[in-house]
Order: sequence, then structure tokens, then C-alpha cells
Amino acid sequence: MELNNLSLLEVRSLLNEKIEKQKEIVASLKVNEEVRSMTDDERSTLDNLDEEIRSIEIREKELLKIEEIENKTLKNTKNEKRSMNEKNTKLDEFRSLAETAKTQSLSLDELRSITVGATAVDKGIGTETVDFIREYHANNTVIDAGAKVYTGLIGDVVVPRMDANTVKWVTETGEGTESGAFNGISMKPHRISGYCKVSKQFYMQHPQKVASLVMESFAQAVASKVQSTAFTGTGTNQPKGLFNYATSTSGGTDLVNYIELTTPNETELYSGLVKGKYDSFKLDGNSNMTYILSPEAGFDLETKLVNTNSPRFILDNGKISALPAMVDGSISDGSTNVAVVGDFSNVAIGVWDNIDIISDPYTLASSGQIKITVNAFADVTVTRPELFSKITW
Repeated sequence: MELNNLSLLEVRSLLNEKIEKQKEIVASLKVNEEVRSMTDDERSTLDNLDEEIRSIEIREKELLKIEEIENKTLKNTKNEKRSMNEKNTKLDEFRSLAETAKTQSLSLDELRSITVGATAVDKGIGTETVDFIREYHANNTVIDAGAKVYTGLIGDVVVPRMDANTVKWVTETGEGTESGAFNGISMKPHRISGYCKVSKQFYMQHPQKVASLVMESFAQAVASKVQSTAFTGTGTNQPKGLFNYATSTSGGTDLVNYIELTTPNETELYSGLVKGKYDSFKLDGNSNMTYILSPEAGFDLETKLVNTNSPRFILDNGKISALPAMVDGSISDGSTNVAVVGDFSNVAIGVWDNIDIISDPYTLASSGQIKITVNAFADVTVTRPELFSKITW
């Protein structure tokens, strides 16, 4: 039979058929639990079957490879078509918007091509929503370090928290250790707000640029504020950041470990940074820890050696003591070197809907200006402060 004309299913069926014939010959050799010698015809038949099976197995592998390539090609083609359709849709929307802008004087909210609520339109004040989470993910060291982001929240929510689990060796019927108690930390929306003014003349001259600039600028501003609050939030009319949790020099539940180094030399500085790492590590045993440094600290650590006999700098190739390290201006006070090390998966960021941007052409109409106001609702909380160490020097 010509193997090239068979499908994969047919090839596998033929392979099973040949193997069964071999089994039949081998079974016929057993007589009264003794194995007789093969005849020349049986030996020849088995040899021929071996050759046929090898050829069939080679053809099976070829067909499997062809099927794998075809599946990949089909998947890539579908993805390309989906991507192209999305691009074409966005291009059509942009062309339609640009064509409309040529013939009409559009309000800022219409130019952004985002659905506006009927009530807002009736009043002549446009309201739209802008997704800042994408911008937030792209420029946020806290999320890069592992913080969890909860979006689309409604009302107050509770983030579940579980203490570290412990286990032990037990007898066959012994009882294990109870651990990992559950509790919850409340999160509620805190409002972030600001506004800017745009002259009517400038807006009329550059409508699309103004719309794009306003959206991007406000999205970045809100993302930056949420990030800085994760460290410096006071807890009054805003979330409480890591630096405003109670601290301890000896550790403890819900207490941030604090290490203050006074004019340390290189060896003392490196030892303090590593001590912060292990003070956090010993409470949880989690190796997914990261250092986040103020710019002043980052500069200092990139120019200081681990010790006088070492060729390595303390901050070397983006790492301190084998852990990733990132620099973030959000934790800088402009004078003190600050480093935070811990498991940032214990930082929770909650987002209630997207940013509301309201364009008001009336309030400042007498001065020829449009007032654009932004409102966003978010919260930040640290579920287990004891897993973080703050080091200053």
C-alpha cells in the first residue's frame, strides 16, 4: 500500500494492524508453556513486518510534523486577521473623526471619540472616561515589583489576607498544625482630582492635539499620584502608604521593620541593606522580594563597593544581594537615602472605574477658556507591613 496516499488516521490503523500480526506469530510459538523454534517462513515474515513498521512510523512522524505546522499557520493567520480588523476599525473611527472635525466645531468630549452620557450632553458639559491602568502598568515600579491591582470595583471592598502557613511531620493518624488564619483589609474609594484651563482660541487651532494631550497628561498624573501614595500616603483623605505604617527595629505583626544607618561606611551600608532583606525574608520565606530605591540612594549605591576588597558595587547590574532593584522618585524626600525591600505582592491597589474627564465650556466662557476637570477613585493598602524593611542612611 502506498503510504503517501494515507491520512494520519489510516497510517496509525495500518501500524496497529502490522503490530498485531507480529503478536500473532509470537503467540503461535508458545506450545504448552514452551517456546518452539521459528520456521524460516515465520522469521522472514517477522523481518518483513519490522521493515514495514519502521516505514510506517517514519511516515507517522512526517504527518504529525505537517499537522503541527498547519495548526501554527492557521493560528497565526487568525491572529493576523483579528489584529488587522482591529486596526482597520480604529483607522475608520479616526478618519470619521477627522472628517467631522473639518466641517464642525466640536466640543472636547466629542473630539475624544468616547461615549458621553445623555445628561451631560443635555447640559452642554461633556463627560468621558479614560483608562489609566494601561499607563499605570507601563510606568509603575510598585506593580513591576509584584503589587496586585483590582479594577472595576464597586463600593467598599475587603481584600482577603492570610497569615503564613506552617506544617509539620506527623504520625500516620496525627493531626497537622493549624495556621494560615484568614482576615480582611477594607478598601474604599478615595478621590483624586485636578483641573486645567485651555484657551478657546488655542483649542480651536489644535483640537485633536489638545484632546490627546489632555488624556495622556491626566492619565499619567493620576498613575503617578497613586504610585507615590503607595509609599508616602498619609491616611488622611487619602490611602496610607508604607512609610506611614508603624515601624519597629525588631519586627512584629503589622509593623514595618526600620533600619537607620548613621554615616555608614561601605561595609556597614551593605550589611544594613542585606539585613533588611533577611528581616523580611524570615517572616515569610518568600524569595519574590525586590528593592525599591530613592534616586539619591540609587546613585550612592552604584558608586560604592560592597567592601574595600570587593570589585563589585553594592547596586550592580540592577541588583542588590541577588535581588532585583529599581529606582523610583516617589519615595524620595530630596535629602535622605531611602531603600525599601520586601514582597510587594502584599501591596493592593484598587481602582473604581476609570478616570472621569469633564470639559466645561461655560464656567470660564467670559475669559475665553475651557475648564477641564479630572476625577479618579482609587485606594492603596499594604496587607502585611511586616514583610517590608525600610532602610535609611
